[in-house]
Amino acid sequence: MSSRRSLTALFLAVALLKVALLVAWGDQPLLYDEESYRRAGEALARWLRAGMPADDVAALGRIAWHNPGYASLFGPAALLPGPTGLWIRLLQLGAGLLSGLLVARFLEPRVGARWAAVGALALWLHPSMLFFGLTLWPVALATLGTSALLFAAGRWQAQPDRRDRQWELGLVLAALPFFAGPALFLLPAAGWFAGRGRRGPIVGPAAALVCAWSLALSLGLGTFVPFDLAGPRNLALGNTEWVSPGRGSLWGDPEAKAPFLAKLAEDCGTAVDRRRLRCEAEWGPRESLRWVRAHPAQALRRAGLRVVETWSPDAFLPRHLADPTVFPPAGRTAEARTAQILLAALHVATVLGLAVIAWGALRRPDLRAILLGLGLWTLPAALTVGMTRMRQPLWPWIVAGVVLALADRRRRRP
Repeated sequence: MSSRRSLTALFLAVALLKVALLVAWGDQPLLYDEESYRRAGEALARWLRAGMPADDVAALGRIAWHNPGYASLFGPAALLPGPTGLWIRLLQLGAGLLSGLLVARFLEPRVGARWAAVGALALWLHPSMLFFGLTLWPVALATLGTSALLFAAGRWQAQPDRRDRQWELGLVLAALPFFAGPALFLLPAAGWFAGRGRRGPIVGPAAALVCAWSLALSLGLGTFVPFDLAGPRNLALGNTEWVSPGRGSLWGDPEAKAPFLAKLAEDCGTAVDRRRLRCEAEWGPRESLRWVRAHPAQALRRAGLRVVETWSPDAFLPRHLADPTVFPPAGRTAEARTAQILLAALHVATVLGLAVIAWGALRRPDLRAILLGLGLWTLPAALTVGMTRMRQPLWPWIVAGVVLALADRRRRRP
């Protein structure tokens, strides 16, 4: 069987596995952001049915809370017959499969079809990737974006002066931040790598779209909003006095978060309206800056903790197998303990893989670009909150980097 046929067989097998997991998952109760996305989709669907009235933009405000590209998908899904979550999960199933194919297409001309199939399989079968294809968080769609960015960057690298390749890369860069906010931090590096004469098509679409989006939000609230409405709160969650010792932020710590929310309600009110959102957009940066100025050394320690929290073994899958309402995962079930052990082992392999990429980057500029991308993607965690879900979309870059470094090592053997 040829390597291309092997990839096709693997694709079909993984597709059947994902369908089986989707059937077994069923329609479980939605938690945390999952419920927020569902409500945003229902509000958007009602607004669309009403003919998009200009005097009622509350639905758009829900979409703008965070990951607006992902949240906006719930509106059309709510208009379709059947459960909204099912349509989103089917979309994520397809996105996961396509992500693997894009990684394979990136690797094949560089390392051959066999190693390309190995890279696709590593992406498809990672337990966290399978898990986030079932839950209603934007990881699967963000991973499709990072895979598409890898593929488009590879095509542009092969012919950097072709205008269509530049626009292809630029359009992927423009869409990705709306599914994963850390992608915004890639834009300066993309402009630097593009070089003079190429920056317009590569960085221009993202700059225009993000600036237009930010301008619309800022005018709507009457105060500056960099990208989404949750950003100011996330900044304050990591940089205020209520964070417990030994933690990087208030995320996942409801007891410590309670006085934070009480103070926010005291200063900005409790009604979810434009005045409250405007107050919160100004309150978060102001409180964070005040605390950081008063405690610069502690702020740096917390930033480091948040990076560690982001690059720890995945905590979401074990939590759901144990008790999805408890964080960190208690691991009280055999399934949760097994998942913790498996994910810890895979994380050790990931850390070793990063070391392999760093070693290969001494000789390959494309691996240096991957390392830089990993670092820039992690930068928001150092500034706001740290969670393992944030770095899950980086798995395609890690897989591709390891495969490239190992293949380069094999070619250099005497």
